[in-house]
Amino acid sequence: MGVGDEARVFSHSLALLPVVVVAELVVLFYVGYLIFRDPDVLSPKGAVVVVLWVIANCGLCQLIGKFWRTRSALILSPSRLVVLDRSYGTRLEIPWSAINAVEKMSPYWWNRGGPLVLNEIVTGGGQRIPFGRHLSRYSEFISELKTYASDCHRFDPHPRGIGE
Repeated sequence: MGVGDEARVFSHSLALLPVVVVAELVVLFYVGYLIFRDPDVLSPKGAVVVVLWVIANCGLCQLIGKFWRTRSALILSPSRLVVLDRSYGTRLEIPWSAINAVEKMSPYWWNRGGPLVLNEIVTGGGQRIPFGRHLSRYSEFISELKTYASDCHRFDPHPRGIGE
């Protein structure tokens, strides 16, 4: 498929990924070192600090995973959805008739109300393509996706993107 004038490209911003990875490394190793070298780590106060440290690591690991899963660029054309994976250089072309559902993904139990929630496009072949609310021009993407994927049985993504 040649991407013509009618094709629209939507991509996720990965600018925060290096910042989140560095923050996770600092929290995991340096803060962990400071916590566990303190002799009071076995006290009730130390236990609270360790629990907070574990919660911070879970949250940061979740952010890294979500940013990594949404690294693809999505191209909407009148005939199909094209998913370009920028990390591996792969290209997946999905005809609009093959899309069965567009739905919210269940968040992890520790982050039910977090801001970086994901949606996914589910195809008839069982493929799942995640996309986040941090997608460029998210509302425009959702509107066009709903128009093109008219045979979709379930269309229930998050209504607004981050910052809209």
